[in-house]
Amino acid sequence: MIVDVVVPARNEGALVGASVRSVFVGSAGLDVRVIVVANGCTDDTAERAREAGAIVFEVAGEGKAAALNAGLARCRDGAVVFLDADTVLMPGALARMAEAMDVPRPRLVGPRPLVVRPSGWLARSFAAVWTRLPAVAGDVVGAGCYAINAAGRALVDRFPDVVADDAWVRTRFRERIVAGEFLLVFAEGRELVDVVRRWRDGNAALAEAPSAGAGANLRFALRNPGLWLRLPGFLAVLVLGRKQRGWARSEGVRVGGRMAPEYTFLAEGEPAEGAYEQLHALASRFPGAGVYGGWAGDDVRLGRPRGVALVETRLWDRVGKPAGVDELYSRVRAVGVTPMVMPVRAG
Repeated sequence: MIVDVVVPARNEGALVGASVRSVFVGSAGLDVRVIVVANGCTDDTAERAREAGAIVFEVAGEGKAAALNAGLARCRDGAVVFLDADTVLMPGALARMAEAMDVPRPRLVGPRPLVVRPSGWLARSFAAVWTRLPAVAGDVVGAGCYAINAAGRALVDRFPDVVADDAWVRTRFRERIVAGEFLLVFAEGRELVDVVRRWRDGNAALAEAPSAGAGANLRFALRNPGLWLRLPGFLAVLVLGRKQRGWARSEGVRVGGRMAPEYTFLAEGEPAEGAYEQLHALASRFPGAGVYGGWAGDDVRLGRPRGVALVETRLWDRVGKPAGVDELYSRVRAVGVTPMVMPVRAG
């Protein structure tokens, strides 16, 4: 199956390499190309993208819609994935998306967000409510990655000059399927307020918006007591955003860095298939953490690894090469390191 991946990027050198590499993990059997459109970049985006295996085209910087159209014009006949340059797919996501797109009728496909737990109360509250809203849970979110199959190309032959490209595409498709996963990192504090306001303004500019509307979302939250403690923070983000206008870009979520040259994988018993690859994907998005492990929850957070762990080899050497996950946790905590943990899914 032919799959082209279009990545519009403007000064995304910190993370574009990790984003491109995540496409290829678990995509054996697919004819995949990644096309990065370096959109008026003044950093090393193009260099990092080429290092990761992408085809790079540099354009003058006329906005995201223009970059998307430049990438789309260079795609072959077949399915097209649109991926943000700061988004990392989980291993095998592209293969699952490709399987879901292999139908003769138009279909929009997108991965499910694997939420990275925010550190601040405001962002945690917003994330807890937003991820459960009817227009988000169980539907193609589009906040980072979405794809159209070959039959759907007729519905998206060119992007209009809109801010909410993902929302516009979503209105074009009746059939939408969730397949695969991606790491979703929320902005924090004022950046979150600005980003959510951008989402709102972008949706409002469309003739047909895919969201349920503020009233419907509030009624949903009020009918679900489990969200009541988070509702004040969610509403605060919406209210504060109404006082701001203009473009907003979250720089806080783009903190990247280079991965360590070598990692050591520890497992207690038989690890789930793909555990190493999943933890390696997490390390590519957050290379500064140093230690990554599995846990039984539904999100990504700081915590104690269970069962499996991936650790920078130089750190593992530094703490005496512990053979077990529990011992590793105790020793790295003693030197000031808190591991990041994630739900390690079999398959």
